[in-house]
Amino acid sequence: MCQELQTLNLSNCQKVTDKGVTTLAKQCPLLQTLNLSNCQKVMDAGVEALVKGCPKLQTLVLNGT
Repeated sequence: MCQELQTLNLSNCQKVTDKGVTTLAKQCPLLQTLNLSNCQKVMDAGVEALVKGCPKLQTLVLNGT
């Protein structure tokens, strides 16, 4: 994973799960914007991992999750 990634759009990616989001949070600490719209397998655990692992996160889009 790219540790300098700042923006990522995963909207409508039906296979994205809490496990994937948790890995993303651990590997991308500079992430500022993430779109997880319609990623229906992302639950509270994934969001919690993002909050803990991505201190620079400013925008998180969760429409339809």
